[in-house]
Amino acid sequence: MVLSVALFAISINSIVSNVRPPVNFATYCSSSSIQVIERQLQLVINKLFLGSIQHSFTFSSTKTKCMHFCSKYTLYADPTL
Repeated sequence: MVLSVALFAISINSIVSNVRPPVNFATYCSSSSIQVIERQLQLVINKLFLGSIQHSFTFSSTKTKCMHFCSKYTLYADPTL
């Protein structure tokens, strides 16, 4: 294994370890309340952002997307994050 790949895996693991249920990485959250979803996802985004700063990683906001899937018949706007 190439050393840089192993070091990257170790570093990213410490960032991803901040992700806790009900949020998962490829980050998603499930709840009957859009407010709960927004809050839980934002908390994880904040933790990932702080962890990325500590490990000199950056997340590309232009490559990051939020999609809302709902089985209810009510239309909701995508979460504001």
